[in-house]
Amino acid sequence: MADGTVSGDPAKSEEQESGGVPDVDAGGLTGAQRELLERCLRALQQAENDSHTLAALLLITRVCPANQLDRATLKRIFEALLSLGTALLAALSTDPDMAAHPQLLASVPILLALLADGPASQRQQRRCEKPPSQSGSAHRRPAQAGDKLWSKHPAELLSVFLRLSRDFCGASSEDRLDRCARLALFLPPRGARAEDQELRGAVVCVWAALRPMLQSKLTARQMGPLLVLSACLLDLFGWELVGPPRFCCLLVNRACVEVRMGLEEPPGHRPSPEMRNTLTGCYRIMEAAVEQACCQGAPPPQGSAPSLTLQQSRQVLGVLEEAFSAQIYHLQQVDPSGYADPFVFATFRCLCSWLAEETSSLRDQVTPLLPFLIGYSRSHMQAGGSEQDVRGWMSTVSVSGESGAWTGDDALRYLLPALCHLSAEEGPRKALLGLDAQGLLVDFLSRSWTSLRAGGRVSPDRDPSMETACSVLLNVVVTEPQRVPEEPAFGVLEDLLAEALPVRGAQARAAGPGSQLLHAGAHDGQAPSGSSTRSPHLPVPFCPAWAWWWCR
Repeated sequence: MADGTVSGDPAKSEEQESGGVPDVDAGGLTGAQRELLERCLRALQQAENDSHTLAALLLITRVCPANQLDRATLKRIFEALLSLGTALLAALSTDPDMAAHPQLLASVPILLALLADGPASQRQQRRCEKPPSQSGSAHRRPAQAGDKLWSKHPAELLSVFLRLSRDFCGASSEDRLDRCARLALFLPPRGARAEDQELRGAVVCVWAALRPMLQSKLTARQMGPLLVLSACLLDLFGWELVGPPRFCCLLVNRACVEVRMGLEEPPGHRPSPEMRNTLTGCYRIMEAAVEQACCQGAPPPQGSAPSLTLQQSRQVLGVLEEAFSAQIYHLQQVDPSGYADPFVFATFRCLCSWLAEETSSLRDQVTPLLPFLIGYSRSHMQAGGSEQDVRGWMSTVSVSGESGAWTGDDALRYLLPALCHLSAEEGPRKALLGLDAQGLLVDFLSRSWTSLRAGGRVSPDRDPSMETACSVLLNVVVTEPQRVPEEPAFGVLEDLLAEALPVRGAQARAAGPGSQLLHAGAHDGQAPSGSSTRSPHLPVPFCPAWAWWWCR
């Protein structure tokens, strides 16, 4: 193979020399075919010139038909071809004009998805990650690959994005619709280069180009990429660069209308993959609107929107309420077989962002949804993060700048602020107790404490989720003291505290707020008025405030 050629048909030559039928290996190839295949694969990966590469490609297709190859052999050929493809793209991307070519840019998402599939592709990924100039390898999904590339080649990738944004702003409205999805792929990660004035200027121009498009009459298929790009831009700089208050209201309204259209369907309807992608972008816009609404009356944070009038604020809250009502309707139709669906988690997470701030306006709809909310959280926590669909999605997708492995506790952590509000109201609290929410919370505290101990983090760090879980339990104990002797969960919690408090003992002696909390909760373990009995689980006055202080 030194000269990149071969004479005759190796399989036929072997048969003639042996005078019979050649031996065939487990992969369906003869010995000669197997030897030639190995030489071709080496040539693809280590070819000294283009002639060797071309000869190897031609020989593989001629001598090794795909229907004669086993799975392992096909995988090796695929990886060799992938390596060749990444090398070609890396070479093409050194030219600025080629790097911005639409067809080359369109191949980036596919290529990065292939490279993220497993360890077998790490060699090709390293080759793809070293563009000397204006590489087009800047895909925000998978998030880990995009973040890594931006950390290694920020100047080159910024140059690509600036060029794409100029092309986007200079294109006609029809062409912009086609460019929205591509531009979203090349945005930098959230927080990266946030102070770069060139980047900020480009984003301002993109928003200016998006405004007339979002104000025009578009089909759902056309509106989807616009809203997804808008959600990505919001992740990058918040509301600061979006535009005037009127347009901010329009953007939220557009997102809420799409959510209602996508979710208010007859039972049994499943949104298409394209619609799910659009709705996930709309969810991010809704979450950003909720975050903005929660800042009213407080000093405006960085990236906040221009101040809204009272009428505009009421309008935004009204359309948000309708969209979250549609989410509740959709989640009511989800049975346990759909708990591993990433789109269900995205819907659940967005609804929790609203419930964390507002539970009164939709109380009549939220209370009947509690069985799903608690069941969904319990199912994921008991599975321990083993659900492949959600686990894979969480490991590759950045959500509001967050990324990481799915542990199973994430669903409950998002729900906890809402539970803190709901447990203070009699109707929802009764429903939560009937669903054994207290047992779920104690199980969560036990798991979290075990994890902290195993990681060597015994305390200077705070865990807000553990604090909130303890606050929910405190609400129950204060408002339903008669339930304490009846609930095994509180006995388990006391045992957990007995183990945890000695570890925190040194801090307990020096903690003024801790002693105040102990005093405030000391009555919680007492028997109800008129009773002379105490819980058999509580030899000393039970104080859930201990747990709240212990997590601080």
